[in-house]
Amino acid sequence: AVKELKTEVIADGDGEAITDSTAYAAYYLGFTPDGTIFDGSIENDALKAPLVVQPGQVIAGWTEGMKDKKIGGIYKLVIPSAKAYGEQGSGEKIKPNTPLTFIVMPVEKAKTFAAPKVTQEVMKAYAAQQQQ
Repeated sequence: AVKELKTEVIADGDGEAITDSTAYAAYYLGFTPDGTIFDGSIENDALKAPLVVQPGQVIAGWTEGMKDKKIGGIYKLVIPSAKAYGEQGSGEKIKPNTPLTFIVMPVEKAKTFAAPKVTQEVMKAYAAQQQQ
């Protein structure tokens, strides 16, 4: 069983190093020990928009594993269950006490990404559409 966080550099980046407070965009694949992909940036052989990683909004093992890695690289994180979803697991695909592996490719600092505010107009349009 995976007891500690392991990281591997597949390709080193030449961008800025990631810290605990860096927000950045990343492409990734997450899979369980049997190779089942439970989440990622590829769907039907096409690339989805990158994940915007905000500090504190990903599992502990991801935050720890990506520290000091550089934008533009490709990294493999092998995360013990305790630093992933622990005893509760997550959804159908991640059973309790499952270590997880991620391949992460951080692509850019996300200073430019501000969380959009859902405006009243958007909510009104949504409500109107619901009434049809």
